Amino acid sequence: MLLRKEAPPTPDEYDWTATLPVPDEQIVSIPWTNGTNLTSNPYHWLLSPEEINITTEDVDTMKDYFIGVQLGSEQDLWRGDVVNFTLYVFETSCVYFDEELHLWQSDGCEVGLMSNSSHIHCRCYHLTKFSGFVAPNPLNIAEALSANVLENPAGLFLVLTVFGAYLVGIVWARKSDRRDVVKAGIGILPGHRLNPRQDCQYLITVYTGFKGNAGTTAEVTIVLYSQDHESCPFRLSDEKRILFERGSVDSFLVSTSQPLGALRFVRVWHNNGGYSPGWFLSQIVVTNRGDNTPNFFICNRWFALDRDDGQISRVLIEADPDEMKKFRNLFLAKSSRDMSDGHLWFSVAGRPARSPFTRVQRLSCCLTLLYSTMVTNIMFFGRGDEFDPPEPIRIGGIEMDPPISLPQ
Repeated sequence: MLLRKEAPPTPDEYDWTATLPVPDEQIVSIPWTNGTNLTSNPYHWLLSPEEINITTEDVDTMKDYFIGVQLGSEQDLWRGDVVNFTLYVFETSCVYFDEELHLWQSDGCEVGLMSNSSHIHCRCYHLTKFSGFVAPNPLNIAEALSANVLENPAGLFLVLTVFGAYLVGIVWARKSDRRDVVKAGIGILPGHRLNPRQDCQYLITVYTGFKGNAGTTAEVTIVLYSQDHESCPFRLSDEKRILFERGSVDSFLVSTSQPLGALRFVRVWHNNGGYSPGWFLSQIVVTNRGDNTPNFFICNRWFALDRDDGQISRVLIEADPDEMKKFRNLFLAKSSRDMSDGHLWFSVAGRPARSPFTRVQRLSCCLTLLYSTMVTNIMFFGRGDEFDPPEPIRIGGIEMDPPISLPQ
């Protein structure tokens, strides 16, 4: 076998050469299941990426590689018979995951002689996570643009429909982002005069839950209590924004005539007003601006006449470290935060007002992810259809089809 770049090979001029079949001592065989052995094909010629060294320029200019076949025996050369042979080319690679760089690397791994068009044989001198690479279908953008879309309009219709929905969503997302700018601020209660002493000022942050209909239209009031003092009732309101919506975080700056000292508990209630008075309160954080020490008051209960215990007024004791580490409280806080801010799709609607990652940006990322998935499906469409289906795995009477094809 002769291989040459940019010109047909000759017995004297070639870039790579190999003699097939390979000698018996180079054939690899390993034991497999059911007493069988896996043996390398003596007619396989493997070229490593370092040997063939295909550059970006080679790909961009679509350089040609010519393969020549020469009979190795002088007797075969003069027989004059027609020799039929089948030639196929496949691309494969073995890589491992570098946990320090968080990248897939190929050093220390090479493709084994038992690799073929349906299976990958990897040989690595280090033990780590490794993976095989299946070459994707080539994407010809120029050919796709010149194709007659009327012959198959479904793909174009789907792409345009998704993009149209994106444009409609952008309008809504932009309006919501503008409302969030107002929500992210700290509200001053109407008619409330702040005490200039910082040790008398308290930042009250109210977290409304993410359950269905968790927001309230009622007026919420809170009283702060320490060991020996209590504040006046603060009616939490703001003329510039809508408060206590589902998943919202609302902050208010209030003050007292004298320092209260270390807070012990708070009393919270609402007037059950409006068309949807029910309210699910997640927690309240009160921070004294004198020492910036936060006090956590965990609730995770309903303030509604028709839910939970029917109460619309509750006393919340300051949470100690053990209570804050309880599984239920950690689970509710983590799950609500991940769904509202961490999950790309759900956070488009539930994005926290104070997050720098806007709804428009999140929606644009969703569109990019969706289109990238479409392109990836095109690249790998049909790859593996010619492989034999794997045997189902039976566990406890349940059959599962593995996502990979194992050699029989």
